[in-house]
Amino acid sequence: KIKALIEERLNEFHHDSKKAYQSIKKNPILTQKGIAVEFGDCFKEEYVIKYPLLALKAKDIDSIVDK
Repeated sequence: KIKALIEERLNEFHHDSKKAYQSIKKNPILTQKGIAVEFGDCFKEEYVIKYPLLALKAKDIDSIVDK
């Protein structure tokens, strides 16, 4: 929901993030509960492809990510 509000604000300023950010001081972005959005976190969606362990080779070991 907050993402939609931020995208709407960016559309108002033709995707000029600097102008959209500066407008928050005069015209804050408010949630449905009336709370001003002051900060946020940005995440990038990534997809993971799963392979059977037997399909892995020695050269593939460097690209394995496990957290």
